[in-house]
Amino acid sequence: MKGVEEGVVSREPIFISEIQNQTVAEGRNVRFACRVENLGSHKVAWIHYENSAILTVSNHVITRNERITVSRDKQHNTFYLHIKDVRETDTGKYMCQINTATAMTIAGHLTVVVPPDIVDQESSGDVIAQEGNDIKLRCRARGSPKPTVTWKREDGQHIIFNKTTTSKGILGQCLGGLQCPTQVKSF
Repeated sequence: MKGVEEGVVSREPIFISEIQNQTVAEGRNVRFACRVENLGSHKVAWIHYENSAILTVSNHVITRNERITVSRDKQHNTFYLHIKDVRETDTGKYMCQINTATAMTIAGHLTVVVPPDIVDQESSGDVIAQEGNDIKLRCRARGSPKPTVTWKREDGQHIIFNKTTTSKGILGQCLGGLQCPTQVKSF
């Protein structure tokens, strides 16, 4: 073979282990590890798949996101991607890629958990109504995973809705009348 010394074996890079999927709370830090053997003159890059964004190449950060850093443990052939103060938008697949002739990739998934929270400006406040009149109540909640809103009476009695139906509780962000398309089911 031209350009290859006799007795020298050309070895392609290989991934030594899988990238672990991670689930972290919003605001925490996360670190992905990519272990590579036989890297030679090739480079390792980290990519956020959903954003089609190259984050790092070798030990250089490419993205303008100041929360992203990269480090390397040469002794253990490991490249680390660090994300500080994770946000819900950081959720997705992170790929470690080696720039071989046909790029080699391995991926791990980040799930960012956001505690449930009621969105006050999109939810009903106190409502006063005469007995027998219909009312509509809305409770908008956000979080990840998406929270489930459950309506129950404080005194444990059944809720009467649509003037004929009673239920111990109702699932959905809206309670009351036909104007509540988000009403899911009663239990």
